[in-house]
Amino acid sequence: MMSHPVETLPIRLTKFFLSAAGFTIATTRREKIVVDVIVTYSTIALSFACCVTGMDIYNCWGSFYEFVYSFIGFGTCFIVQSKFAVFMVKRKKYLKLMKYTSEILWTRHHTEYGKGIIKECEKQAMHFIILFTFLAQGVSLCYTIQPILLNIGKNETDRLFPFTFWVDLPIYISPWFEIAFAIQVLSCYHTSICYFCFDNYLALTNIFITGQFKIVKNRLETLFDVHTLDPKDGNGIKRWCVARSRGLGRIARELKNCVKQHQMLIDLVDQVEDIYSFINLLQVLVFSFLICLVGYQLILPGNSTMRRILFVVYFGGCFTQLFTFAFTCNNLTLASLDVGEGPWHSKWNTKIRCKEGRAIVRDLQMVIMRAQSPCRLTAFGFFPVTLNTFKSMLSTAFSYLTLMRNSEEMIE
Repeated sequence: MMSHPVETLPIRLTKFFLSAAGFTIATTRREKIVVDVIVTYSTIALSFACCVTGMDIYNCWGSFYEFVYSFIGFGTCFIVQSKFAVFMVKRKKYLKLMKYTSEILWTRHHTEYGKGIIKECEKQAMHFIILFTFLAQGVSLCYTIQPILLNIGKNETDRLFPFTFWVDLPIYISPWFEIAFAIQVLSCYHTSICYFCFDNYLALTNIFITGQFKIVKNRLETLFDVHTLDPKDGNGIKRWCVARSRGLGRIARELKNCVKQHQMLIDLVDQVEDIYSFINLLQVLVFSFLICLVGYQLILPGNSTMRRILFVVYFGGCFTQLFTFAFTCNNLTLASLDVGEGPWHSKWNTKIRCKEGRAIVRDLQMVIMRAQSPCRLTAFGFFPVTLNTFKSMLSTAFSYLTLMRNSEEMIE
């Protein structure tokens, strides 16, 4: 039993940052114009960030240490640009998914069990989304503060940008320096928004789908507790048969509603898989390498304190993002598999002993059989995303880091 959608803080926060990236449902002509402007700004800001970091890599090719530092920024911009491009191609599907989840996931339940599950989902989403948002914004803040502190007391020709400008223009002279600096900061901040907003939405959707699977399991498990087959009025055989028939009808209707909700959740997971599968694969491939490079920057001697703080925050953001990604996908798979335990632990074997109830038993068997094929989010169909994926990514990243460290020692 569900009522009208209720949007709590993690939901509102996620929708706000998605709208800042240009992904919001516009209903009026004015709203559509605003969304088009935001999408255009996002495209320009992300393209600018990729160009600046790409030129930095090209010009740092001769210095390994500076190349590693620059590649972290470029790799981040590349994956953000890829996310934005893929979701722009699937924009209609993404907006349809946002509308669909708003209608069926962000809801209050009338049952005490449902209320408790939704409350638990809200708390879990709050922890993950707030932490990841804070760390991602912290990275952009560090990139902004670092050159400001280093520019104190320097001449115009020695001033630094958040990301090096490799252009033959007088941009180090005021007011062009301040204008170029502001442009880089705005681009960096918007890149950080596009970096976490899509992942926050995936985590939020996974958490609430998992909660809905638990609610379906509970409804199936308590099917014969809520709708009793034991008539309390009258002792006549006719009354007893009528009351039992009505009880079976109520149970059949409730079971039908449970099956519909189960099918709806399966369809919802399929939509999420269709939209996110390629990005899941890209993140698994790229972030193992990025974590390796960030770890290398942390152990590299001679780095400034500000740069170490930057990469500590960056590493924390990557770790939180990947753990949330793998943890919520893993929980979704387990919860969808666990739905089959609901009918099995219901009282079908003691409550239904008549021919009329055999159809209900067959329907329960079908639910159990369907639940044996769990819902999964995959990396473009190559493998399912689970906690083992997270473990493998960290193992790969630290293996690369060990190789880089050993190679450096051999060169020295």
